[in-house]
Amino acid sequence: MITTSRSRAVAIAAAALLLALLTSACGDPPATDPGDDAIVPPGEMPAQTAVDVTVDNGDGQASFRLVCDDAPRFEGEAGERDAAAACDALLQAKDRLVTLSDPDREPEMCTEQYGGPETAAITGTVEGEQVDVAIDRTNGCGIGDWERLQPLLGEPTGVAEPVS
Repeated sequence: MITTSRSRAVAIAAAALLLALLTSACGDPPATDPGDDAIVPPGEMPAQTAVDVTVDNGDGQASFRLVCDDAPRFEGEAGERDAAAACDALLQAKDRLVTLSDPDREPEMCTEQYGGPETAAITGTVEGEQVDVAIDRTNGCGIGDWERLQPLLGEPTGVAEPVS
């Protein structure tokens, strides 16, 4: 008899706990950080990879945002770029972008060559990692970075000049 009473009490407690969990899950979605102005709509999570990009080809600037989630997309004037290819390039370059974002990184040795007047600024988050990078084509390192990110940054207008 004691076992039956105890089993009934455990079952009632389990049912009450389940009911409490279900009712709390049906309430309002959790708010974002109170200090955060960006409100995430119910049912949506912020993208783990979203960057703001400004590209200057020497004749003018273009600014846009790339969001890499279930449906990769550009927001703003990105021209004829392919969002899925840009996301792939961005994700493949993640480690390099994180390294370039480190203000305390060691200086790197780059070939002395001029690739053109293009510059780009990339700020945001790549797979949860903060990036804040400036890329130009004034040396071999910058030319290589641009080539790595060409689906995002676009075709350069300048032509690389090899070192003699």
